[in-house]
Amino acid sequence: MAKPVFSPISIARALPYIALTPDNSIRPLADAALRHLDVDPSPAWEVAHMSSAVALVREGLGFSLLPASCASVFNIERCHVVPIKQPTRRSIGLLETRPVSRSPSMSAFMAFLHERLLASR
Repeated sequence: MAKPVFSPISIARALPYIALTPDNSIRPLADAALRHLDVDPSPAWEVAHMSSAVALVREGLGFSLLPASCASVFNIERCHVVPIKQPTRRSIGLLETRPVSRSPSMSAFMAFLHERLLASR
């Protein structure tokens, strides 16, 4: 018997949305992805932790939009991961102490990183 094919839109329209709280950096990206799919991003539940969202999904209470890395961190045996197209990319930053007193190796790394970022544009 063939496995059913799931699309992000069909899942999002059929199940309640389990969202992370608005103060979480993932929430605006998840809501934007739902709007991109033309799905209302109003959550049925808001939870503070990704582990809580995974637990609710695992119990069949809805769906959640989480970083792909969750699949390797949390127990998702009874879950199905469906990749979605994202309207925006997540930006990251390099965090270092102030005042910045870089070692020669850190200065070389920063120059390399800056060069690579410019080349990727």
